[in-house]
Formats: sequence, structure tokens, C-alpha cells
Amino acid sequence: MCRRVGKAAMKIAVAFMLLLLILPLAGQEAEPGPKHMLGGELGFLLQPFGFDDPYSWSLGGRAFYELHELFEPFLLFFGVNVSLYGYYPLDDNFAESFMLQGGLYVGYDFVVRVDEKFALSIAPYLGYSHYYREFEFAEQTYQAFRSVAVVGVNVDLYIDRNFLLGLRVEFELLVENEPLLALGQSERVGFRF
Repeated sequence: MCRRVGKAAMKIAVAFMLLLLILPLAGQEAEPGPKHMLGGELGFLLQPFGFDDPYSWSLGGRAFYELHELFEPFLLFFGVNVSLYGYYPLDDNFAESFMLQGGLYVGYDFVVRVDEKFALSIAPYLGYSHYYREFEFAEQTYQAFRSVAVVGVNVDLYIDRNFLLGLRVEFELLVENEPLLALGQSERVGFRF
């Protein structure tokens, strides 16, 4: 089961990469405006599919910075983020756990202007992150370090071109002996300058 999920996730990641390479050829032109974005997110990361995890799904936050319109006139963007998630144990042998994760991503911004004040952005992205996780089992502390391939989409509403409210949905493929796939979702707020 895990192997099939891992292969399907890799196919999705490859399709997204090809989409990100082809989309700039469509030629949607950028409007002049703020190129930098700084913001925060609150969200959760579900337990990996097909894995009997002794922890509940996580709750946490993320800070991000994005640089938009990397190659004018195309709407490519580059982002950097750092997140912290907490986990609650479902098994009495485990104690609470936390995960610190940092990453990089690149995406393409589809922007539809609703009117003078509002614009809707749908932005698929592809990224890489690395996490540090600490947990306690049978009164001993353990650490884990893993690479994570990320495929996701941001759906944002720009207000006055400077503020954003949005939603992020992403699949995280944890690189293990048997790859694990997890789904994450968060609400975003940010400021463009």
C-alpha cells in the first residue's frame, strides 16, 4: 500500500514539475506591483497515510517569505519557510513531540483580477524541506532528521494588492525506507511590499 502511494505521489510531483516548466510559456503577464511577500500560517499536518502513528495529527504554525515575478513577465515565485508543529501522543509509552521544518519552494502564480481592489491567485508549487523531530519513548529522548518532497497549491485573495488572506493545501512525501505521504492544510495571512 505505502509503495503504491509513494509511486502515485512521485507521478503527481513529476506532473507538477512539468506543469511549472510549461506554464510560463502560456505568457500570462505580470502587473507591476509589490514583489516581496511576508506572512504567517496556522494549520495542521495529518498522520501519514498507511502508517500506524503513535501520535495524533499535528497543529502548528509557519512563517514564510516569497519573492514574486522572478523572471518578468512570467509569474514564477520562490519561497522560503520555517514551521513548528506539535504532536499529542495516542500511546501512553510516548510523550509529546515537536517538529521543526524548514524548506524552499518554487511555483507559478495564476492571478485573476476580480476588480480594482481584489485579485484571486491560484499558485501550484513544488518544494523541498528538511525536518528535525524530537520525541520521547519509554523515558528516552530520540531525534529524527528527514527530507521531505512537497507538492501543493496556494489559493489567495489579494486585497488592495498589499494584503492577502489564503489557504494552502500540500502533500508531503517523507523520504523514509518506505516513503510516507501526509496531507497538510493551513490558513495564510500576509503582506506584500
